[in-house]
Amino acid sequence: SNIQWEYQGNQDGGQIHGPYTTQQMQGWIQLGYFVGAQAVKVRSVQPPSDSGDKKKSMTDDLLSDLMDDDDDGGDDKRQEEEQQRGEWKMSDEVDFGKYLLL
Repeated sequence: SNIQWEYQGNQDGGQIHGPYTTQQMQGWIQLGYFVGAQAVKVRSVQPPSDSGDKKKSMTDDLLSDLMDDDDDGGDDKRQEEEQQRGEWKMSDEVDFGKYLLL
């Protein structure tokens, strides 16, 4: 699977670290990190689509611009980036093993 992960540190003012592979995250959890009192917030990160999808999304962007009202739509890019990131969850609640099977 191409899913990667970011985590928000507990002891560095909530700084966001990553992205890391699912294998790395699972390995750290197996070593006892990010569990119990050391659990951190994690979220999935989807890598950018390949060039085949880029053509389609460019067309979609053009169509949505045409169908959009006069609003300049400065938020579009931000929403697109948000969609590539999952919800924050606690690291000891995520079954990283199931992501390895995807």
